[in-house]
Amino acid sequence: MKNLKTKAMLHIAGIIALMAMIVFSMTACGDGDPPNTPAGLSVSNESITSLRVNWSAVSDADGYKVYSSETADGNFDTYRGQFSYTARSGNITGLVPETTYYFKVLAFNRAGDSPLSEVVSGTTSAPPANPSPPMSLSAFAQSTTSIYVSCQMPSGNYHTEWQFEISAGSSGSWYGQVTKDTGNHTFTGLNPNSQYYFRVRARYKTGNWSGWTSGNTTATTPAQQ
Repeated sequence: MKNLKTKAMLHIAGIIALMAMIVFSMTACGDGDPPNTPAGLSVSNESITSLRVNWSAVSDADGYKVYSSETADGNFDTYRGQFSYTARSGNITGLVPETTYYFKVLAFNRAGDSPLSEVVSGTTSAPPANPSPPMSLSAFAQSTTSIYVSCQMPSGNYHTEWQFEISAGSSGSWYGQVTKDTGNHTFTGLNPNSQYYFRVRARYKTGNWSGWTSGNTTATTPAQQ
C-alpha cells in the first residue's frame, strides 16, 4: 500500500513538473515582437469617391490598418479599415470628390502594432462636367392608381438629386416632375387600366444635370376589379 502511495505521489509530481516546464516555455517564447513599419507607400486614384492606398509587404504581419487625416500633420485618428496579411493595398471608399486625403498605415500581429508609416497623400477626381444619365430605369404598378419607378446609377458617379417625369402617351407630353434625393419614386393618382411612360435625369455634386433617359420605360396600372 505504501509503495502505491509513493508511486502516485511521484506521478503527480511528474505531471506538475511537466506543466511548469510548459508554462516556462510559453513565457520565455512569448508572442515575439511587433512587425516593422510598412514602407513603400503610394496612393492611386480609383474614382471620384475612392482612393487606393498601396504598401510593401511586412514579414511577420498578421494584417494592416489604414488611418487618414485631413492634413499632413494631423492626428491620423480616422480609421479607414483593416486588411489581411496578404493585402498589398486597400481601397478606401466613401470619400468626397476633388478632395486631398492623407494616409498612414500600420502592420500588426499578436505582439502588437507597428509604428504608423510615413504620410502619403492622394486626391479624388473631379466629377465630369456632363454626368451620365441614370441606367436601367424600371417601373411597375403597385395598385390601380400608382406606379413605382427606380433607376441605377453608372459606377463611380456621384449624384445628389434625381428628377422623374411621367407621360400618358409615347408622344412625350411630360408632366408631374418631382425631385428626389433617392433614385426612386411612386407616382400616385393615376387612372386604372392605363399605360404610362417614365423618364429620369440626375444632378451631380457640381450642380450639372445629366440628360434624360430615353422615355421608353412603361408600366400599366391594372383594371378596377
